[in-house]
Amino acid sequence: MRGNVTEVISHLKKLTPEIARREHIRIAREGLERVLSKTPGVPYRIIVDGKPSTSEYSVKPFGVIKYVFIRMGEVAKLALVTARDMSPVQSGRYKRSWVLIVDGKTFNNANVLPSNPRSITLVNFQPYARKIHLRGARLRGVPPGIVEKVRQITFGKFRSQVKIDLRFIELPAGYVLRKDYIKKTGQLHTRAGKEVTYPALIITQRD
Repeated sequence: MRGNVTEVISHLKKLTPEIARREHIRIAREGLERVLSKTPGVPYRIIVDGKPSTSEYSVKPFGVIKYVFIRMGEVAKLALVTARDMSPVQSGRYKRSWVLIVDGKTFNNANVLPSNPRSITLVNFQPYARKIHLRGARLRGVPPGIVEKVRQITFGKFRSQVKIDLRFIELPAGYVLRKDYIKKTGQLHTRAGKEVTYPALIITQRD
């Protein structure tokens, strides 16, 4: 027992700050390689001493190396499930109309997305999606801001991995307004022929 303690003390005396730093990097890289061998191609970010870095070699002696693995599929799945769970249900059409868009292609199942896309859009393609987001669905007890609430819940879990922005976007073959609108004051507000914009979440990987 005493011999083992002596060996440990001797080893610690030889462990200079620079040697400790190099050993730290070696162990961190070995751990990273084990993860990548099980999930090849998964993107990740390197955080060194609390700051984003392009390499582990910027770590200070006795500092901290952290890897943040970016799994966009998991983020998209949470956003999609949350949106559907929060949707008002009458015919069920609105709830079923949430989709994910990647590179112009539409998916209604997060499990079949392309591997680790850089950006994903979540949107509901019903023409009244904007109205539900802005005004809510009173008869179904859904307050305004459904898309923002989905953003908050999803971002709350994955804030270190992604950025999520709420934008109003146009969709291919989107709904075009057919009538003008007369305000309560009697003033005519021209809207006919304009495309409806849809509230959407734009999910992108952090750099």
